[in-house]
Amino acid sequence: MNVKLFKHQQDAYNFSMNNKYPGTLLWHEMGLGKTLAALIILRSLLANLRQGGVSAPKILVLLPKSMLHQWRTETQKFTPDIYESILFLPYSQLKKARNLTMYYDFRAIVMDESHYMKSQGTNRMEDFCDLLESIGNSPGQFHGGKYLSLSGTPMLNHAAELFTTWALLTSENPFDASAKMKDKVRYEKWKQSFTKSKMKSWSTRYGGTKYGQDSPEGVANTEMFNQLIGPIVHFRRASDCLDLPMKQEIEVDLGLDDDTLLENADIEKPEAYMAVLERLARSKTPHAIEWIDTFLKGSQEQLVVFCPYKFPLYEIMKKHGKKSVMVTGDQNDNERRVNMEAFQKGDARIFLTTYGAGGVGLNLQNAHNSLYLGYPWTPGQIKQAMARTHRQGQLKRTLHYFLTSGQNDSRIFGLIRSKEEAVNSVEEGLLAQEQAVSTGLDSII
Repeated sequence: MNVKLFKHQQDAYNFSMNNKYPGTLLWHEMGLGKTLAALIILRSLLANLRQGGVSAPKILVLLPKSMLHQWRTETQKFTPDIYESILFLPYSQLKKARNLTMYYDFRAIVMDESHYMKSQGTNRMEDFCDLLESIGNSPGQFHGGKYLSLSGTPMLNHAAELFTTWALLTSENPFDASAKMKDKVRYEKWKQSFTKSKMKSWSTRYGGTKYGQDSPEGVANTEMFNQLIGPIVHFRRASDCLDLPMKQEIEVDLGLDDDTLLENADIEKPEAYMAVLERLARSKTPHAIEWIDTFLKGSQEQLVVFCPYKFPLYEIMKKHGKKSVMVTGDQNDNERRVNMEAFQKGDARIFLTTYGAGGVGLNLQNAHNSLYLGYPWTPGQIKQAMARTHRQGQLKRTLHYFLTSGQNDSRIFGLIRSKEEAVNSVEEGLLAQEQAVSTGLDSII
């Protein structure tokens, strides 16, 4: 089946197929069709392997549970000829993957939303390294194989989060990849070379300040960092590739400080800072419901609502249940699909979701209004959420309303903007040196 690609997708295909390393990171902003680009790359890889005598090569696609429906749909639509050669596995089931190597000859591993695999020492990373070692011991041993990482936000907070991606994509075999990804000394050298350090501190609810350990943040030695990751990264911005409508961010200030907001809410006093943030989000719920009432009465348009916590969403659902659908991590794939399709068809006015469950993999460009009630700590999660409506196929200016109050919202927004500037410096550098060649910087780490 012939598929017409956009130029940026064709560029990504050429970059990946000609890459001297076994892996490529498609760092494409949301809405640029990374899934389709990956499928075309995988189709060519399978053809090459079969021509080389591999009888039944298989592809393992690791992905968030929320992406299962999209991947299956797009594979059947654009590349049905390779559908039977792909196994889809949510990250939550990664522990099962090692057993699959007894039955399948894996020659490609795809990690969609690859920032899910950014942290050393986690159970998820340990399970992934076990999988790599098991593939290395399998009859095919991953000869001629390829790694493909996909993410619009691969670096959520700081440069150290790209270490594991770099370690995987530049390793010649699965054993080397596993060893490099688990190498704590190498990781520390990477962190010291490419991140800044800042002592964590925060104001408590009752006055005073709490301090945590030094934490990496941002990017240091940006030019050197870009030269190191450039040979494995294909970066594209949505605004450079698609003719998208304008996007507008609107702060809706409640005019309430944190103490007043919490005082008027029927919520027990919190004891920790994260509890403060959750209670603040919950205490905004009546104000969010009032704002939504006004929105629904003033227009016939649809609305997407994001919140880090489920409680406010359930309260909104109680008030507007007949007009609302919800997507959370508690739902199975079919429940999510039914609710999403109801909103896409216009059967529901309000789409309620958390950043974790709805921030990736959903096409909601039938709406152009979004409300954000409580915020994540990274610009990447905000960008992912905004890209549910501001993406290919959107015909109207998208409006993004942030319900804000008090000093904690200001603090979080300040941190988000600071992190965003660091990521932007890397993105600009990658665009400037797209044809960069490895310059022997591996010795740094």
